[in-house]
Amino acid sequence: PEDSTIQSAVETALLRTYVEVCRELDDVICFAVTCPGSRFAAGSCGNSIMVWELPTERCVAHLTGHMRQVRSLAFSTDGARLASG
Repeated sequence: PEDSTIQSAVETALLRTYVEVCRELDDVICFAVTCPGSRFAAGSCGNSIMVWELPTERCVAHLTGHMRQVRSLAFSTDGARLASG
């Protein structure tokens, strides 16, 4: 029961964060979530990436510099690095 409560809280934070990201970014194309769900990243047609902390539901980075759309994202297994393409 305790695990399902934690999972439910993470899922709720993830959903709220996704909705907020869609408001902030032009046309979200891809997203990635760290395991066990502490960070969320979204890539867009606007050539940028936003990274959010799920527990606080706060944006911790807005990354720019892609020459084209961000089409793929992946966190490393430890969640310390984010790859984009």
